[in-house]
Amino acid sequence: MFHRRSILIAVLLCCGMVLSAGQVVTSPKLADVQQPEVAVEPQSQTWMPREISEIDVLLASSDPEYVVRAGDVISVSYIEKAQQSPVTIQLQVPYDGVVRIPSIASIMAGGRKFLDVKSEIEEVLLRNNRFSEPVVSLSGLGVFSVSVGGKVRLSTEVAVNGLFRLSDVLYLTDSNSSLRNVLVSKADGSSRSYDLYAALYEGSSENNPRLEPGDRITFTKAGRTVSLSGAVKAPGSYQLVSGENLKSVISRYSDGLVGNVEEVVVYRATEGNFEKGITVPVDQDFELLDGDRIEVAAAVPVLQSVSVEGALMSTNTTNLITGNRYERYYYTFADGETVSDLLSAMQSFFIDSSDLGNASLKRNGETISLDLEAILFDGAEAGSMKLQAGDIIVIPFSQMFVSVTGAVVNPGVYGFIPGKTADYYINLAGGLSTSAKKSGDMVVRDKSGQIVPENSVIAPESVINIERSTLSSDTSNTAAILGIIASILGLVYTSTEIAVNLGSM
Repeated sequence: MFHRRSILIAVLLCCGMVLSAGQVVTSPKLADVQQPEVAVEPQSQTWMPREISEIDVLLASSDPEYVVRAGDVISVSYIEKAQQSPVTIQLQVPYDGVVRIPSIASIMAGGRKFLDVKSEIEEVLLRNNRFSEPVVSLSGLGVFSVSVGGKVRLSTEVAVNGLFRLSDVLYLTDSNSSLRNVLVSKADGSSRSYDLYAALYEGSSENNPRLEPGDRITFTKAGRTVSLSGAVKAPGSYQLVSGENLKSVISRYSDGLVGNVEEVVVYRATEGNFEKGITVPVDQDFELLDGDRIEVAAAVPVLQSVSVEGALMSTNTTNLITGNRYERYYYTFADGETVSDLLSAMQSFFIDSSDLGNASLKRNGETISLDLEAILFDGAEAGSMKLQAGDIIVIPFSQMFVSVTGAVVNPGVYGFIPGKTADYYINLAGGLSTSAKKSGDMVVRDKSGQIVPENSVIAPESVINIERSTLSSDTSNTAAILGIIASILGLVYTSTEIAVNLGSM
C-alpha cells in the first residue's frame, strides 16, 4: 500500500504543471530578476526573486506617491544615544505593516506613503536624540503576487512590486480581452472597474492604479469592437463602451479628420458572411454594431489652376534675361485657397528682380493691382482673396537691367550691376561681333532716351547700342552678287562644251 502511494505522489509531482491552479508568468518589467529553481506541488506554487532592480528602488524612493508594501526594506542610519556611535539597521516591513526600531519605537509603515513614513521615523529618532542625525531611505522592494484571469491568454499569478500598475499586465491579454472594463478585486472584498483605454490614450491616471497585495484582476470579454480607416489621423480598431456610436468614434477616437469629409461608409456583415455598405452623414450618431468597419473617404478636391508669370526663378543659370520673354508657372489649388496660400507655396520661386510690390491680378478681363510684398511680409488683407480658376498673376521685373543691342555676339537684356560701365555689359554680351565698326562706336542712352557719355557709369534701364560697319555690310552684298554671276557663267560654259562635242560626232 505504501509503495503504491509513493508512486501516486511521484506521478502527481511530475504532472504538477497540469494540476496546479495557475502558472506564474513574470512581468516584462521584472525581466532582469532571476528565478531560482522551486519545487512544484499540486495546487500550489512558489516564486521568490533573488533581487530587485536598483532602478525600481530609486524610482520608488523619489516617487511622492509610492506606498510602502509588505516586504519593502527601509534603511535607517542614526547616531546611537548612549554610545554616540553610528548605527544602521534594515527594517523589513512585515505583513502587518509595523516596523520596530529596537528600544526606540514601533511605527506603522505598510499602506502609507514612503515620504510620510520617512518623516515620522526621522522625527522619532530626533526626539529620542537630537544629535542622532537620522538618514532614512528605501533599500529594497518587496515582491508580491497578483492574480490575473478572465478573458486572457493565460490565467495566472504575476510577481510584481509596489511600482507596478494595472497596465503592466496587459501582455497577458488578447483580442477578446476588454480594455474598457477591467475589474480589480481587493483583499478587503471591495472591487472597482477601470478603463485602460482612458488611462493609456487619454492620460487618466485614476484608471491605471498601482497594484496591491491580494489584487485579483479580471479581464471581461470585449464588447463592441469597430475598425476605423481612411481619412482619419488615428486609424485602428477600437472597443466601444455603452452609449458610444459613430459620433464618438469620429470625435473621440479618430484624432481628427483629414480633408473635407461629409459622409462615411459603414460596412456591416450580413448573412452568408457578406458585407453591405451603409452611407451615413459624418455628423449623424449612427448606431454601430460589433464588427462594423468604418471607412472615411475625404471628398476629392476638384483641381483648378491659376497662372503665375513674370519675374520668377528660371532654369537658366546665367544672368541673361531674354527680352520680353518671362517665366510662367501653373499653380493648382483646391477650393477655398487664397492668394496668401499661393504665396506661401511659391515663395521659393521669387528672385531678386521680382517686383512683388507692383504685381497685378488679371481676372475676367479686369486687372487688379496686387501688392504681394505687403501680403507676404505684413499679412495685408488682400491676401485673403480667394483664388479663381483662370486667374493670372503677373509679377513684373523690378526694371534693374541693361539692354545691349547692335553689333555684339549675344544682344539681349542683362541684369543691372551698380557701378559698372558699358564695357562690362558688352563683355557680358560676348564682346563685339565681326559686323562692328573697327572704331567700336557706340551710343548709350538712359531710360529717358538721353545720350550719355560712353565711359560713364551705366544706370538701370540704359540701352547700349554698338553700331554696325556699313562697309562690311556692302562687301557682303557685293560678294553675294558676284557669286551668283560666277555660277551663271559656269553653267553657260558647260552647256557650250556639251554642244560642241555633240556636233563633232
